[in-house]
Amino acid sequence: LVVFGRKASGEVLAKGHVQDRWQVTHGARIIHAEAFRLTDDIRASLNHQAGADQAGVMATLVMVAPEDLSPLAQSLRNIEVPEGARMEISSWEGKLVVRGLAAELHVIKPTIGKILAQMTSMPLPRSWAF
Repeated sequence: LVVFGRKASGEVLAKGHVQDRWQVTHGARIIHAEAFRLTDDIRASLNHQAGADQAGVMATLVMVAPEDLSPLAQSLRNIEVPEGARMEISSWEGKLVVRGLAAELHVIKPTIGKILAQMTSMPLPRSWAF
């Protein structure tokens, strides 16, 4: 989950450098990898319709399992996404990837909580409370 400033507090991330790279491995084999970078005029990239379309929050959730995750993906697609947020869900080769965008954290936070609860098949621990 990446928050590019909190509107309610008057925070707006305009310029800078944000980079995130990570991978999931099994033994020496890379199962999934992600890389993300925004530099210089971050706000212009986030506001661009082909970019994040004015999003201030981006979320990525990944699950890797030995079984077919497409039934779980289909179930997650039935979760209602609030206005002002977008969620896309993909599953292939034992992976499930959920990506979300929203203008503000409070818009997408409850939906992420519902998705995480279904992905883990249990209520979220208090420390994960959304």
